[in-house]
Amino acid sequence: MQIKRLAATFGRLENAALDLEPGLNVIDAPNEGGKSTWTAFLRVMFYGLSTKDRSPNADKRRYQPWSGSAMAGVMDAATARGEVTVNRRTARANAPMGQFTAVYAGTSDSVEWLTAADCGETLLGVPQDVYERSAFIRQSGLTVDQSSALEKRIASLITTGEEGTSFSDASDRLKKQLNTRRHNKTGRLPQLEDELAHGRTDLIICFQPIIMEGVTTVPLTEQRLMMVVPRTFTGHLFGEQAEEVRKQFAQGADIRAFEAMPFVLIKRGNRTRSIVDQYFRRYYFKPQLILETENTVTTLAMALAGVGVTICPELFLRALPTPTPGSAGVDLFPLTDPSTYGRLVAGYREGRCLPNFGQRFVELTQEMLQK
Repeated sequence: MQIKRLAATFGRLENAALDLEPGLNVIDAPNEGGKSTWTAFLRVMFYGLSTKDRSPNADKRRYQPWSGSAMAGVMDAATARGEVTVNRRTARANAPMGQFTAVYAGTSDSVEWLTAADCGETLLGVPQDVYERSAFIRQSGLTVDQSSALEKRIASLITTGEEGTSFSDASDRLKKQLNTRRHNKTGRLPQLEDELAHGRTDLIICFQPIIMEGVTTVPLTEQRLMMVVPRTFTGHLFGEQAEEVRKQFAQGADIRAFEAMPFVLIKRGNRTRSIVDQYFRRYYFKPQLILETENTVTTLAMALAGVGVTICPELFLRALPTPTPGSAGVDLFPLTDPSTYGRLVAGYREGRCLPNFGQRFVELTQEMLQK
């Protein structure tokens, strides 16, 4: 889609017009010249104007035309289905920009596939909350709090290369299962240990430590925590020494070298975040935290996009795609403190013979995890 022309009576804009060309358009104007107003107007043309906000700074009050006229706007756009003209006008004072029409350019034929409620999502392919956290920058700055729809799109792009094919849904379901393995009496891990103790289960798979006595463990894999650093950050920090530092940090990172860099981390309450916070305290390190999310794959996407440094278990690095030619990529630096290591083990009762299927399962799991 290409926006070709905007016409607005909105805030300081009175019967103002803005013609746009293909590609990037830059509005160069002094303070109070209308740049933010045009940006807000465009959002309203796509998604409408909320009348639910009754605060003094609500958009319906902030952008009331200075002249006293009724709010109105027109947007001409070229789409894959033809050129369209979108109109939003004020029919009632308590519903500014509430009247919506969309016609094919130069005709009176209605565009049936555009409505007031779905205009923005149909033309741009994203709901309003995603638009406001990505393409739309308010005068007070970009919104960076959590949006599940935006997280799903970012995670889908990094794991599959497609916005609509999401890894995060499957990841969230797996995470719910993992989160039931808690260190309390009602969690899944104590239940498994109880079943193992009473002979109802032959084999359990879990992270050490196993609290119950009399259990033989077989290591499956040892996982390190890895710093995932945008390569541009390493280059900026170390300049001509960057390649030498990369070789050095490949054996173990000095996290204090990145104290001025922004971090994107998994939210608290997660096992990985608890270990990371403990590691930070041990080294008296306070990260410049700009975003927390519930999805580890999203933090990896942010690092790959050059937004910030993240830390995640080594196993999750399988979700990182090969960088495209236009991407700077990331540097992977292990944390070498023993507290950042985790061991996944298989456990069975001492004195009991592990069935053949259990032995074979352990062997196959070891082979798979070591690939």
